[in-house]
Amino acid sequence: MNKLNSFKKILSISALTSVILMTFLMLTMINTEKNRASISPTKLESAHALIFYRDDCPKCRQHFLTYYLKSLVDDHYVLINTNNASNAKLAQHYYVEKVPTIIVK
Repeated sequence: MNKLNSFKKILSISALTSVILMTFLMLTMINTEKNRASISPTKLESAHALIFYRDDCPKCRQHFLTYYLKSLVDDHYVLINTNNASNAKLAQHYYVEKVPTIIVK
């Protein structure tokens, strides 16, 4: 019976840890999605892929989790929110006409 109680405690701790981790990931993702900061030239130079999106675009929001996870795994994938004026100019530079658009360099 003691082993069963220990197993239940471990299972409960694992479940709680998973919930906390998923909550943190989701909050971080939402913050990133709404980020309208300009992209630095250094980040652009090192990028392998530019992912243009708008935080108010339904299709972009539908796929944002995939883009976000890829950018976490590989920092050469750069997320660019075109709701920022300078990022919108960057989108014009790359001839982006609609979002989401992925440009592989």
